[in-house]
Amino acid sequence: MTRLMLADAELISFVENRCYLDGGSMYGVIPKIMWEQHASADAENRIPLDTNVVLIRVNGRIALVDCGLGDGTTKRERKIYGCETPSRLEDALAQLGIDRQRVDFVIATHLHLDHIGGALGITADGAFKPRFPNARHVFRKTEWIAALNPDDRSLASYPSDRLLQLEQTGLVDLIEDDREVFPGVRVELTGGHTAGHQAVFVSVGDATVAIPGDIIPTSGHLRPTYIAASDLFPLDTLEYKKRLLNRIVGGGWIVAFDHDTQVKFARIRLDGGRYSATTVGELVV
Repeated sequence: MTRLMLADAELISFVENRCYLDGGSMYGVIPKIMWEQHASADAENRIPLDTNVVLIRVNGRIALVDCGLGDGTTKRERKIYGCETPSRLEDALAQLGIDRQRVDFVIATHLHLDHIGGALGITADGAFKPRFPNARHVFRKTEWIAALNPDDRSLASYPSDRLLQLEQTGLVDLIEDDREVFPGVRVELTGGHTAGHQAVFVSVGDATVAIPGDIIPTSGHLRPTYIAASDLFPLDTLEYKKRLLNRIVGGGWIVAFDHDTQVKFARIRLDGGRYSATTVGELVV
């Protein structure tokens, strides 16, 4: 776990699970000889990726940005994500002294399984139930529609059946515009990775942390053209990513990576046309 303090705000990035995905798919058209400088592939050309969850405590509220794969994955889903280890979501929250009932918001960057699966727990009889029964689940309406009506390319990525069960609880808030979810935390549509993908920004005083989700999933994806093959609208990713990196560097913002195995929070520097990340934050048990 890595803790970042910003005045009255506390952010903690913790690993919900680790998955292994094809390195080529994570870097798109970039040749392996270039991307393997950032990620070592195994014999099956897979690279390790953490499902990082960011917990935010600010202004008396507790929010989670994404919540990983969860413990209700099927055998087929575990094979797709190369993940065979149990979810650490419950254990991590217990370590942090967070009661699930105290979580006020679950904010999803998007609704792919590895980002929203943990929103639903599974009972002893195999039924799904909301893990955070008092939390408002903040999703983009565009993303919600896509997740419930996936095309052939997206079908394996969205847990549509579980999202429908979550909807029946009345805990889902669908938004259509950029807004402040609660004081200090706002969301902004990025598109690119999916039509309704959004970034989350935490601002306290003069400090801002950007959580760009799968627009910049790891510190190895800082180059604007390093875009995953799974992005449905790669040119939109490219344009938003360039604008966002300019804002991050110009504002001295911090970035939280959602899939990096080593760098959880970082400051970004532009030097000689190249972006680089410097880790910030305190490691905590």
